[in-house]
Amino acid sequence: MDWLNLLKKFVEETAIVVFSFEGDRWKRLAESRRGINEFTVALPHDSVGAIKPPTPCLIFCNGDDGDQLYFGLVTSRAPITTLESRIKVRRAVEIQPQSKAALLELVSEQPHSTNLKKRLEQDLPVAMLSAKLGSYLIERLASIDSNQGAMRAVAESLSAPKHFSGSVALQADACQ
Repeated sequence: MDWLNLLKKFVEETAIVVFSFEGDRWKRLAESRRGINEFTVALPHDSVGAIKPPTPCLIFCNGDDGDQLYFGLVTSRAPITTLESRIKVRRAVEIQPQSKAALLELVSEQPHSTNLKKRLEQDLPVAMLSAKLGSYLIERLASIDSNQGAMRAVAESLSAPKHFSGSVALQADACQ
């Protein structure tokens, strides 16, 4: 699984961002034009300043239908006001497990379980995971067969070229 090694290596160099949305904010986001698959959100500079796009992300949602967990990619961060930055997330797809408690059960090895629990208990809209914790978490999430498609899509978009030289390159990209 080359895509898994690529994703783990990338996360070891950057990090994983964890977003949390609850209640009405989650409902409005889910009902937006492209839904959770692709969205932008304005967040305070101090909570997103460490994000360096592209960065894989986890999105926890707590709505009327219960908890949900998505895996996606932060593709841009830009200041939009004096106090806030716009974060764009793409390729977000629902994965398993769905709740924070179930994710903590999946991450059972020490010290990773303690570190993840501390980060998730802070109840902040944005949390950054360390490189080692992120790499371990990617490995554990990829061990669930139903998650591999979403994770592979993110990994492949990380290695895709940003610019194409000629129609042959465009056709090769389309075939991939």
